[in-house]
Amino acid sequence: MTAVDAVLNLASEQKHRSGVDPGAFLEELEMIIQKAELCADVMWSEPVEIRLGYGQPEKINGPLQALNCLAQRWPDTGGEEYLKAKTLCMAALGERIPCADVRDAFIAAAAEADMLVRAN
Repeated sequence: MTAVDAVLNLASEQKHRSGVDPGAFLEELEMIIQKAELCADVMWSEPVEIRLGYGQPEKINGPLQALNCLAQRWPDTGGEEYLKAKTLCMAALGERIPCADVRDAFIAAAAEADMLVRAN
């Protein structure tokens, strides 16, 4: 899945959940999409290892993988840490915050959802 696909899926999900002005939301997403492909190869210094359901542990290496996981595969999308991590992933892909800042938020979201295996 490309960065564009991940952001568009997130946009569709968000549009149904909130009363955000669609024009403003789409304008912000367009900016993220334009920059996301440039940030797609950004990796954290250490991956975060999570387990989805009863599956094998998997490593999440950066904000794009984290956003994809949060938007497409996360079991509980109502947690405070989940929402913070998803917002920060989008901000990192939009180059508004450093990618490293997102890692701690993703770890907190994984811990909140009882999915964290290891975060060095």
